[in-house]
Amino acid sequence: MSTRREVSSGEDVIQEFAVLTFKGTVVYPEDFKYPEIEIQLVEAIAFIQNESVTPSVGSMSANGRLLSVYVSVPVERMKTLVSVAPRVLVVDFHASPLHYRRALVVSIQLDTEVE
Repeated sequence: MSTRREVSSGEDVIQEFAVLTFKGTVVYPEDFKYPEIEIQLVEAIAFIQNESVTPSVGSMSANGRLLSVYVSVPVERMKTLVSVAPRVLVVDFHASPLHYRRALVVSIQLDTEVE
């Protein structure tokens, strides 16, 4: 974010970014406590490297019947993801166990066919 002064001075500090959202239902595990899911793929310029934190590509939180997942995607991959988005049938991701309805996403995979 930028301060109001930076915006009004005409400096190029604001950049556009893309968010790709998938909505659906949780298939596995069956009878999951949060059956509805919303996955947002957000483009990120760089990943933060910190050895003291568990390596992750995103996070997730649960509320009511909804599981919300946020995943950082490298900018150079976003165009490819947008072009295949209409054909995506399955989003498979691995995460740490929910703790106080929050968890870290370790990996994610998008598939255009069901195996």
